[in-house]
Amino acid sequence: MNSLTAKSLLPAELTISAAKSSSVKPNGRPSNRTVVFRGFLGETADVTMVTDLRSGKVGEIRANPGGEFAWYFPESREQFRIAGD
Repeated sequence: MNSLTAKSLLPAELTISAAKSSSVKPNGRPSNRTVVFRGFLGETADVTMVTDLRSGKVGEIRANPGGEFAWYFPESREQFRIAGD
């Protein structure tokens, strides 16, 4: 499934503000954190989020843009993930 297809499967009224963002550290180990989800960039599946530019994740994403974003909806017990680079 490509990321645009995954985006179309998300609930139409996506009101959640927190999501999990995963990237890869320089040593190859995974790095996972909770971020503030701000939506998608236009009609793309590119995720926008809020972060402090001094945080470690900024350098990790610049060095290796591959990663994953995930949401969990407890009411429906569903999880949605978008992966890409």
